[in-house]
Amino acid sequence: MGAESNSRCGNCVAALVLLLILLLATGGGLLFPWWNKMREYDDKTREFTATLERYQQVNARKEGLEAELQAARQRLSRSSYYLDATTPALAAAELQKQVKQVIEAQGAKLVSTQNLDSVAVETPARIVIRVRMNGEVEALSKVLHELEGGRPLLFVENMTVRSLRQVRGRGRERTAAFTLDINFDLVGYLLGGAE
Repeated sequence: MGAESNSRCGNCVAALVLLLILLLATGGGLLFPWWNKMREYDDKTREFTATLERYQQVNARKEGLEAELQAARQRLSRSSYYLDATTPALAAAELQKQVKQVIEAQGAKLVSTQNLDSVAVETPARIVIRVRMNGEVEALSKVLHELEGGRPLLFVENMTVRSLRQVRGRGRERTAAFTLDINFDLVGYLLGGAE
């Protein structure tokens, strides 16, 4: 009976081992895919968390960048009203160039420009040039509209207009034409004051 009892115990142990192996295999078969899926979810969670942190950093910078952009837009819109130069002398030269282009584009003749120095130091610096031109009434109207209607802001002051009679030809072929002799001061402002 001892051998039979040992044989039964051996069979029981073998059956238990087999059952344990079967349970582990079944559990492993079920648990391994679940464990892999959980690892995949953890990896995706870490990836999404890192992406979210990057977006939050970008969003945090966005507010500062928007404030800088708004300030730059305000500076740009404000500075477009002023002459674009670094010194008053350069601003006066730029103003002379601009007035020459405008006058010639309207079919008038620029006789001279002269830089008038400002005595007082102002902020923004007041840049004044004296302009002398010849032309018709229509050309004068267009020149004034172009100068005072655009940017940078320019102002016409101290204007004098005289009619000039021009006689051409000799004898019977003489013709008289009238043109205007116009003098004015053109004023613009340089952002940053006089230097």
